[in-house]
Amino acid sequence: LGTEEESSLIAAHLIGQVDSRSLSEIHGLSGIELGRLVYKKRCGHCHELGGYNDKSESLVDLDAEDYGDILDAAEDFGEEMPAFTASDEDRAALIAFLVSLNEGGYDVASQ
Repeated sequence: LGTEEESSLIAAHLIGQVDSRSLSEIHGLSGIELGRLVYKKRCGHCHELGGYNDKSESLVDLDAEDYGDILDAAEDFGEEMPAFTASDEDRAALIAFLVSLNEGGYDVASQ
């Protein structure tokens, strides 16, 4: 299993390999299209729209402020739910995407 020092060196190496840029910077997207990607990358692995662990029905009729509050409290929803730590631009885009769901802006069949 190695020593604590070796573990620290491996962890430092791995952290150095992580791309810390925002998704908007990496992919050159903005607005709802960026929000769709942020959802896919940060939420969709555990909350697949129209599929596994879909929470969209519980999010109907919420506004941007409500979604912001949910993101602020994300880590309080249970051990499995991580804090939302994306950039401000990625966060705003995710909220715009979530609002668009209430406006019929997402077609599960097309994804």
